[in-house]
Amino acid sequence: MEWWGLVLGVAIGFALAGLMVWRGRRVLRRRQAEEIEDAATFGWMKLEPPRRSDPDENGNENRS
Repeated sequence: MEWWGLVLGVAIGFALAGLMVWRGRRVLRRRQAEEIEDAATFGWMKLEPPRRSDPDENGNENRS
């Protein structure tokens, strides 16, 4: 009966898969944080245009 070899192989497989998922999430979070930091540093943030209450109102008009 060599069932223990199969059980050990499955356990090692699950452990390695869990490790790869954990490391992948860490790398993804680090990469996203670097992108956000670069965007904040160099001003690459995409800004949404301001919402206007009146569609006929010109948003670029100087209001003094």
